[in-house]
Amino acid sequence: MACADCFNGFERTDATPTGSETTLYGLPTYVADPPGGAESAKGIIVIIADIFGWQFVNNRLLADTYAAAGFSVYLPDFMEGRAAKIWVLEAMEKVLTPAKTWADTLAKPAAIGVAGFCWGGKHAISLTEKEYGHLIDASFTAHPSFLSLPGDIEKVRKPLAIALGSKDNMVSVKQAEDAEKTLIKLGDEFPDELKGKTEVKIYEGAGHGFSVRIDRVNKKQVEQANECEAQALSWFERFLT
Repeated sequence: MACADCFNGFERTDATPTGSETTLYGLPTYVADPPGGAESAKGIIVIIADIFGWQFVNNRLLADTYAAAGFSVYLPDFMEGRAAKIWVLEAMEKVLTPAKTWADTLAKPAAIGVAGFCWGGKHAISLTEKEYGHLIDASFTAHPSFLSLPGDIEKVRKPLAIALGSKDNMVSVKQAEDAEKTLIKLGDEFPDELKGKTEVKIYEGAGHGFSVRIDRVNKKQVEQANECEAQALSWFERFLT
């Protein structure tokens, strides 16, 4: 069953994306580079977008924000031009293959982080599994959808930060707290990989999509979205630089 809140929210009209479009490794991709150019980047962040896809202005502006903090940011069309359609439930099972393949082609030794939102959050978590962990160095997700709990969390083997709203109808506060306990336990089992390298932050009163599709007239929503951006950037500063 699809999440109604995955389709709700506001489109930003207060700013214009400043990045560029290109084709990378076979996928149309929005690229945002840091002020000093790609050569000055601290690391690479790959965004797996929410259900509205790579062309959605909010997602591109988020990429610009990460780039302004010193990262090269790639927002690929992992949905292959089919954003926000009813086919999404079937596609959930298929998107990890192009995401994994795309990440595998990125040049090392630059550190690579993944940021996944809503629809893309599940895949940002999946990429931390042992099977795919060699592809990335750290992952961040806000309001992930369609998680299989606790199974998806139990497979985590790379640094992972999760941002959730207390009113998110996809992940309850109880599930978020259980996920945090599971990650702490994994840190004890795999200290080199995970000890002190996971976090779950709950944003009080926030609903699904709070980091991307907010009402920018609502001061509280803006504050929480900005705080979530800061959480992600702090995470990537720690593990990509």
